[in-house]
Amino acid sequence: MVQFETEGFLTQLGYPTNEANQQKLQNIINNTQGFSQLEKHVIQLNDMLKGYNSYVTLSNSKDLLKIKKEPIQDNSKAEIDEIIEKWANKYKVNLMQTEQTNNYYITGRQL
Repeated sequence: MVQFETEGFLTQLGYPTNEANQQKLQNIINNTQGFSQLEKHVIQLNDMLKGYNSYVTLSNSKDLLKIKKEPIQDNSKAEIDEIIEKWANKYKVNLMQTEQTNNYYITGRQL
């Protein structure tokens, strides 16, 4: 991904396009199998989750994208999980669920 594309991706996720964020995103790209086939779908998922106070973010602890779930209402949790599951199945995305926070990491695309 060239710098212009990384800046656009970061902007669409709501991040400033500074050097630190660009380097973090580059590490995520290098660590995520099939990232180039996923990037536009990640933005689509982020847009779908906004209405549920959830979003896709750069993980602070791993070189992966993280799906952060912060529903406003408790009954939204199942709906958010369904959106994420349908998205992952449709685009053949591997997810890893965190035990402590019930969020997800995007680990790559299934081959």
